[in-house]
Parts: sequence; C-alpha cells; structure tokens
Amino acid sequence: MFWTVFSFELNYRLRRPATYIYFFTILLLVTLIIANGGSPASEKVHHNSPAMIGSFFSTMGILSILICSAVMGVPLYRDLEHNTKEYLLSSPIRKSAYFWGRFWGSFAILVFICLGAIPGFMIGSWIGPLFDWAKPERYGPNHLVYYLWPFVTLLLPSLFFSSCLFFGLVSWFRNNRILYTVSIMLFILYLLSDFWCAISKAGFGRFA
Repeated sequence: MFWTVFSFELNYRLRRPATYIYFFTILLLVTLIIANGGSPASEKVHHNSPAMIGSFFSTMGILSILICSAVMGVPLYRDLEHNTKEYLLSSPIRKSAYFWGRFWGSFAILVFICLGAIPGFMIGSWIGPLFDWAKPERYGPNHLVYYLWPFVTLLLPSLFFSSCLFFGLVSWFRNNRILYTVSIMLFILYLLSDFWCAISKAGFGRFA
C-alpha cells in the first residue's frame, strides 16, 4: 500500500504546474547569480569551485524553507480540507503507509525541484563568459561530482529536516497557516543570525 500512495503522490505532483514553476524558478535564479559572478568567491577562487558550490548549497538549504513549507504542507492538508483522510483510511490502507507514502512522495518532488540548482550552476558558468557578464578565468571546469556531493551531504539533510518539521506541523495542528508562520520565522531568524555573525566578525576584525 505504501507504493500505491507514494506513486499517487508523485503522479499528482508531476501533473501540477507549480512543481515545474518552482523548478525553473530555482534554475533561472541560480543561472543569473552565477553568470553575473554573484558568488562570494575571492579573485583567486572560481565561482564554480567545489568550495563555492558547497557554500551555495548550504545557504540554499535555508533559503528553500519557503518552498519546502509549500510542498510538504500540501499533501495532508489537502486531505483535511476535502475531508478525504477518513475515506482513505477506511479503505484497506494502513495509517503508516498513508503517512509515509505522502511524506516520501512529496519529499521526492522537493528534491527534484531543488535539483534545478545543479543545471543552473552549470549553465551560469557557461553563459557568464559567453555574454561577457564575468571574466572567463573566474570559472573552472564543471564536474558533476562537484555538485552531487555537496547536494547530498549539505542540502539534502537540510531539506529532510525542514520536511519533517513542516509535515509534522500539519499532521499535529491540522492548519496550513502554521506552516507559513513557522517558515517565515525561521527565515527571519536566519537573516538575523547571518547579520549578527557579520557584525561579530567586523567587531573582532577591528580589535585583531
């Protein structure tokens, strides 16, 4: 029964335009950032170096909170809103198969959406020098392993944590508004912590 619910969730999401809108939005934004040399790389570091890719994916794990809340909060709330949860659970479907099928189906779609950052990075490193938006020497060779390793080790755990948080909030509170409230609060806390770290570094730099 798990695979039935899982495949249903996948097929449902792959038919929704929002899935591809999110994917191409991430692809386009990353392409423009890298093509214009928007990474924090110093003059001696390539914009698409493994260190910069890892740093970018670490930041992306926080910035993708809003997308994560929209994707992971939908499946259970959709059943609650249309009163289909009781109908589904009255059929020979175990509760664990229902919940985990919804969760992993939605999480697979979330991973697919965030995978748009990898071709965005590669395309940006190609068209940047092509349109003279950045110097060619600021880009190095593109190796797929440079992208897959930080995606799996840095971005994927962050997405999994956020997915568990938002999926659990919907199942517990049965209210979709709590998702957006928590996601905005987390995003603001990230901005404040980043701002505080920048101030701390500047203050320590003065006394160094």
